[in-house]
This record gives sequence, structure tokens and C-alpha cells, in this order.
Amino acid sequence: MREIWEEQWKKENEYGKRGIVEIYFSGLKRTTGELIKATKPGNISQEIAMKVVWYNGMRHMTEAY
Repeated sequence: MREIWEEQWKKENEYGKRGIVEIYFSGLKRTTGELIKATKPGNISQEIAMKVVWYNGMRHMTEAY
């Protein structure tokens, strides 16, 4: 009975997605670096967006999912 409740709770709360997100951000920071060099808020957003687009492209090209 408890196992059934736990599985239902996991599905309802999308348990397990956090790990996938953390793996993604770990790879992103490992390949592009942790530092953001821009200082203006708009430029910071652009720099982060560029890093994400580049990282997604590299992941897609290497099929490293």
C-alpha cells in the first residue's frame, strides 16, 4: 500500500525532474564556465541565452543526451 502511495506522490509532484535539471546545468557550467562577464542586466540575459543556445547545439550535434 505504501509503495503505491509513494509512486502516486512521485507522479503528482514530478519527482525526479530536479536531477535532470541539475545534470543539465552542471554540464552547461562545465563547458561554458561559471562566470558571467557582462555587467548590465540586459547583457547578462543575452550572455546566458547565448551560452544555453551554444550548449544545446553542442549537445544536439554530439547526441550526448
